[in-house]
Amino acid sequence: TKHYAVIGHPIGHTMSPFIHKRLFALAGVDADYTALDIAPDRLEAEYRDTLKKLDGYNITIPHKQAIIPYLDALDEKAQMYGSVNTVRNRDGQATGFTTDPDGFIKAIEAAGIPPQDSRRGGQLRSDRSDHRKRRRPDQRDPRRHVPELRRAADT
Repeated sequence: TKHYAVIGHPIGHTMSPFIHKRLFALAGVDADYTALDIAPDRLEAEYRDTLKKLDGYNITIPHKQAIIPYLDALDEKAQMYGSVNTVRNRDGQATGFTTDPDGFIKAIEAAGIPPQDSRRGGQLRSDRSDHRKRRRPDQRDPRRHVPELRRAADT
């Protein structure tokens, strides 16, 4: 069994365990997912005692920047934005990633606002496109299970 979590403070409002447990079940993945309420003054101790032992975890406020000094590596986007919302623990190595920029771009596109940075013209769109191409096909659209989640929520 793989072990995953979402960390934040406060975290009681999160739907992440429900969503991820359902996605794991739909995908046939033997994994559990829990929410961990970690106060900022407990992050270092919890990293050492709990987080390093997980296969991975998602991060929300207030830890997206505070977690960085504890990690072994950051992907290019996490380095560029100075923020982490996902950590993968593999072979004793904790690597931080961020998906927040992709979510932001999708949100503004859905609102009909073209994603452009006045300093770089249309570069944001091409950055997003290049990033999407580098992901595995099964990572390209996490919303592919939304109908199943809606049905599960209604039962």
